[in-house]
Amino acid sequence: MRIAKESDKEQLLNYLEKDLGNCLYIYLDIMQYGLNGENIKVWMSEGKKPNTVLMQYHGDFQIYSTNLSAGEEKEIIGLIMRTKAGWISGEKKVIDIVAGNLYDTYKLTEGWVYELTSYRSFEYPEGFGIAKKEDMRELAALVCSDKDVGGGHHIDDLEKQFIERLKIGMGRNYYVRKNGEIISHIATYAENDKLAITSGMVTREDMRKEGYSSILEGCLVNDLLKEGKRVFTRVNQDRRARFLQIMGAEKCGEYARLQKI
Repeated sequence: MRIAKESDKEQLLNYLEKDLGNCLYIYLDIMQYGLNGENIKVWMSEGKKPNTVLMQYHGDFQIYSTNLSAGEEKEIIGLIMRTKAGWISGEKKVIDIVAGNLYDTYKLTEGWVYELTSYRSFEYPEGFGIAKKEDMRELAALVCSDKDVGGGHHIDDLEKQFIERLKIGMGRNYYVRKNGEIISHIATYAENDKLAITSGMVTREDMRKEGYSSILEGCLVNDLLKEGKRVFTRVNQDRRARFLQIMGAEKCGEYARLQKI
């Protein structure tokens, strides 16, 4: 594999947009940051066709491939081990290949990608806010307190990512504050004028029966849809997948994620 150059950008985007459900983060990050951003690095297959694309964003990796070769697999695994990546994510069939060499140090989670085309409408709840820079550390701590959602992240790094996305318009964070403390959160972890990916949905454990997560998700999804954006999210629980299907969401991909133990 070789480092992708700015001259490869159009070809890579054309390749990825054919299967958005399985490569959303790579697609949106390349669109936003290009191939030479401060916190992003992209590799692609040798030769004329980009059969495999590997992206490092901060300390995490995303992989997309329609034809992962044995040599590329070896290169990717070596890079992951050298950098001690916190997360490795991508289409399930690709991660399954890579995961066989990493089970000793990484935990595997599998799920689905859904596109949301509608959602029940909610009024903004009492204590609702859209995060500013000064809120991001508290939000990062809340997300990292949930092992399923924030496991593998460090508060310092996640705070930096939230601030970076806010600064360049690539992310927004919705929250509910009660008695002076943030108790619930959801965000777009990547978005542009056409697409958005929601993630980071966490409610403090002692407040989880109050419905805040559903309310915040409804507020965020409907705001994005009103702006004319296609809205995607990842799901790893059958119950939540069924809920989204009831809401009219359509499954458009399968993903897997390796989280460092």
